[in-house]
Amino acid sequence: MNTYTIESFFENYKELIPSVIEKGRILRLGYNEENGTFTCQAAFDKLVPFDSTVEFEMKMRAALGAGKFILQLKYTPDMLCAEYFPELCKFLKSRFPLVNGFFDNAEAVYENGIFTVDIKHGGEALLKKAGIETAFPALTMELFSVRADIKLTGVLETDMEEHQREQEEFLNSLPVPKIDPAQPEKKAAVTTNTASGASVDFRTANVDFTRFSLLCDDALVLMGAPISGNEQVMQMKDIPADYRGRVVVWGDIFGPVETKETKSGMLIAHLNFTDYTSSNSIKFIGSNKNFRNMKGLKRAVLEAMLEHLKAGKTILVAGEIEEDDFDHSINIKPDSIMVVKREKEKDTCEHKRVELHCHTNMSMMDALTPAGKLVERAYSWGHKALAITDHGVVQAILTPEIPVSAYARAAVTSRFFTA
Repeated sequence: MNTYTIESFFENYKELIPSVIEKGRILRLGYNEENGTFTCQAAFDKLVPFDSTVEFEMKMRAALGAGKFILQLKYTPDMLCAEYFPELCKFLKSRFPLVNGFFDNAEAVYENGIFTVDIKHGGEALLKKAGIETAFPALTMELFSVRADIKLTGVLETDMEEHQREQEEFLNSLPVPKIDPAQPEKKAAVTTNTASGASVDFRTANVDFTRFSLLCDDALVLMGAPISGNEQVMQMKDIPADYRGRVVVWGDIFGPVETKETKSGMLIAHLNFTDYTSSNSIKFIGSNKNFRNMKGLKRAVLEAMLEHLKAGKTILVAGEIEEDDFDHSINIKPDSIMVVKREKEKDTCEHKRVELHCHTNMSMMDALTPAGKLVERAYSWGHKALAITDHGVVQAILTPEIPVSAYARAAVTSRFFTA
């Protein structure tokens, strides 16, 4: 049986192969026609840097015209060592974004099947909650065919994390209220009526994504199955521009949801959403027809979904990033969508600040926020005052939109400011 190296098998692409990858012995090749993914598993006698792996994957994906090219590295168990820990962190970050930052400047020791990692920037509670103790051994098993556990030492939490932990411990110590059996249980489905008269039921689900400040109690499941709390949610900025594959992301819908009806009666909808690191888009197609070998949305279901997909709503989405066959735009093709809520930002500082430089939407060409929203935010954060410093205009800021309760607790001053 012939044994091929990466260099000999891909001899037509030699100029694309980094030198550290050339001698890898190919163990298995695979191709998934459904999503266009090419997989190459190869054994190496020397440890390969993560960056070289990504470079090779990206070049081969472009050269082969594949939807995705994956190089699966395989080493012998004796090659696992502490010196490779920084590269393991990079592999983790590519599939486990929460690693970003927490392992910066960390020092690792590997003994008796355990990586003891001295971290410098806190984050132990967040890393454990997100599943680092499962993800790290799975990675070493994948690469080295041996399970290596991880133990965190050093600076395990910051002052803010300690404060949050104390708050959680206090809340958990409170007695759980008794439930009156006479009270009806919450409905497991939400019925939505569309303009065309159709009635569609959506289920709800309770999922834990509090590590991303997402509140998913009774989250509305508009498509597919509820997204598991074990899924690794990526920040949109961490998704490469040329990436084609599955992602799980969250975001706030912004701008109007665009809809268009075709001559055949199909409804096409397009929405944009952002997690404030970057943005992405989703395209839906709803039809009145049933196609035997094609998955799609019924138009009535899409219409009901759009009743809940409004600007400002927060959604959690799982699906494939694909290029649209019609207009060649890049969108997420979702298999699951949940409408969730975002935890409101809080000011946890003991000594509250007083903002002395705020502009409102009455300022000349340089702000969008109504005065009432500023006062509401200051009041909710416990600030005693704020200064409105609008440019180029003199305006009254006592408007009906500002609640009287806020005025009772927040003193608002205004001055005329000329540029």
